[in-house]
Amino acid sequence: MDLGCGSGRDSRNFLNLGYQVTPLDASKALATLASDYIGRKVVVQSFQTLDCHAKFDGVWACASLLHFPKSEIYGVFKRVINALKPGGAWYMSFKQGEMERVDERGRFFNDYSKTELLSLLGHFRKLIIVDVWTEAKPLRGEEQV
Repeated sequence: MDLGCGSGRDSRNFLNLGYQVTPLDASKALATLASDYIGRKVVVQSFQTLDCHAKFDGVWACASLLHFPKSEIYGVFKRVINALKPGGAWYMSFKQGEMERVDERGRFFNDYSKTELLSLLGHFRKLIIVDVWTEAKPLRGEEQV
């Protein structure tokens, strides 16, 4: 599952690599754009209402979970973990920091330090953390961490 597929960029890449993908986004407008881009239907659903059990081998949540208030993230994590098959893999990404904020484009972000993220993940005994890393990349003319 491509959780929060946005434009469909990653879903399209996974499909081109031969994977079966369930793209999902809470925004109907983005889902329509992504559907046109990848040539398949995108599920329009909020992460807070995700309700399936052991359905996915993997969940790709690249730059999507970082848009939830910290007060809601625990419930979303529980739902995603429930959707994974035993032994399934889950990739997620966040921006580094320690606060909730709205950027100059009006988008909400929940920033996590590595320590805070590991503490959150530690609440979920079914998860085996394979790796947590930090990297910086240029985005819109400045370094993003």
